[in-house]
Amino acid sequence: SIRKPQICFLPQVVSPVALTRRRFGIRGFPDCCSSRGRHPLQKAEVKISFTVPWRTRLHAVETAWALNDDISERKGSMSSFIRLGAFLNGSGPHGGIWRHEHIDTEALGTFAYYCKLAKRLQDGKFDVLFMNDTISAGLFEPDLIEKNTAATRWDTLTLLAGLSVVTDRIGLVGTANTTYNEPFTLARRLESLDRLSEGRAGWNVVTSLEGGENYNRDDHVLHATRYERAEEFVDVVLGLFDSWDDGAAIKDKASGRWFDAARVKLLNYRGKHFQVRGPLNAPRPVQGWPVIAQAGSSEAGRRLAARIGELIFTAATTIEEGRTFRKEIREKAEREFGRNPDHLLIMPGVSVTVAETREEAEAKFDRLH
Repeated sequence: SIRKPQICFLPQVVSPVALTRRRFGIRGFPDCCSSRGRHPLQKAEVKISFTVPWRTRLHAVETAWALNDDISERKGSMSSFIRLGAFLNGSGPHGGIWRHEHIDTEALGTFAYYCKLAKRLQDGKFDVLFMNDTISAGLFEPDLIEKNTAATRWDTLTLLAGLSVVTDRIGLVGTANTTYNEPFTLARRLESLDRLSEGRAGWNVVTSLEGGENYNRDDHVLHATRYERAEEFVDVVLGLFDSWDDGAAIKDKASGRWFDAARVKLLNYRGKHFQVRGPLNAPRPVQGWPVIAQAGSSEAGRRLAARIGELIFTAATTIEEGRTFRKEIREKAEREFGRNPDHLLIMPGVSVTVAETREEAEAKFDRLH
C-alpha cells in the first residue's frame, strides 16, 4: 500500500548517497570467488525488502532507472531494486552541519558515532558504506586550517575493521591510494578487513591528489605517472591474493602438513614501479579479493575504471551525463579489455537533504550551505 511520505528528498547531484538498480550479493557484496579467477560480481542476485514508504523513494528510483534505457518498462514495478550506498567522511562532520544547534560536536567522529551510523545504514537496507581518505591535512594556511573539519581523520581501513564487528551485512569500502603505499603491505590490510568482515570488504582505488610532501618528496607525482603506477599496483595486489589457492591450508594431522605446497606459488612480479616476489603471508581473502571500486573522472581515470573497476562511482550532474558515462565505461571495458560490461556496477552520486516537507528541506539546505 502507498503511505504518506515521511520525509522529503532534495537531490543535489554531487556525492554522498549512491543509487543504482543492480543487486549485490546477500552481504552487500557477494561472498563469491570460492574458486580461483571467479569474478567478484558474478553471484546470483537477491531481493532485499525496504521498510521506508514507497513514495519516499520514488524520485530516487526514477533517477536510478533513468540511467538505463528501460525506465518505461520498470516504472512503478516493485520487482526491481536500487542499490543504496552512503558516503562517509573519516573526519566526522560533513561540511557545515557541525554548526547546527542540535549537533553534539564532542560525539562527531568518535568510534561510537560511526558505529551508530553503520548500524543505522544496515538497518535501513543500505548495501554499502563507503569511506574516503586523504594523506594530507590540506594547505597550511590559518584561515583554511581553522575552518577545515576534514584536516584530521581516521585511518579508513582501521575504522572499517572496527565497524566490521558491529555489522554483519553491509559492504565496507575503504579508500587506499596507490601512489604512497606499497602493494604487499596494503594487500595484507585488505585481506585482514575481508576476513574480519567475513567477505564484505571493498577497496576504492585512488591515486592521491596530494601528499607528496609527507612522503619524502618536495613535489607531487605527475598525473600520468600516478595512473601508470596504479595499474601496476593493482596487478601486484591481485596477484598476491592469487598466490594462495583455495584449500591451500589442508591441516592434515596425520602427515603433519599444514599447507599443500602445490597450491602456493611465487608471484615474482617485476615491473617499472614494483618488484614483488610473494607469496602473500596472509590467506586468500574470503571473496578471492575485495570488490574493486574506482571513481576516476579524467581520461586516465576512466581507463583505469574500465580495466579494473567493479563498483564505479560517478558525480554526473545530469541524467544525460550519467548515461553517457555509463555507456562509455561499459563500451571501453568490453572493447579494450575484453570484460563483460554487466560485471561493472556504476553508481551515480546524489546529495540528499532530509526534512518533513519540501519547504523545511530547502530551508535546512540553505542554512547548512
